[in-house]
Amino acid sequence: MSPVSAITAALLLSLPAASMAQGTVAVECADAAVARDRVTFDLDFNRQAVSGAFPISWAWFAPGSVLFGHGVLINGDYHTTQSYTFDRATGMLEACDFATGGEQACGRRQCSTSQGDYRR
Repeated sequence: MSPVSAITAALLLSLPAASMAQGTVAVECADAAVARDRVTFDLDFNRQAVSGAFPISWAWFAPGSVLFGHGVLINGDYHTTQSYTFDRATGMLEACDFATGGEQACGRRQCSTSQGDYRR
């Protein structure tokens, strides 16, 4: 496990579970610069799970945010390839794609929902 992954895992394990809203909320996040660049996902507060049309291998529901992403095991080490941090108070999503290897690995998107409340 890389040092960054180990630190992230330790921080996630130390956070207390929050009381969550009930049910599933569909969230859509758009990049202001590229209107067609959208990320959509469902937050299932009952199961504390995230689903989307992209690979998600882990999720963590913290008091003010939801962290989720995708990782792979390479030669015995776990590597996060994509990570997403959804700030429930501001409705912003930070999406990072570490597989690209570029300087612009992370970007922010404003999110909205047509149902439910993700701010509880």
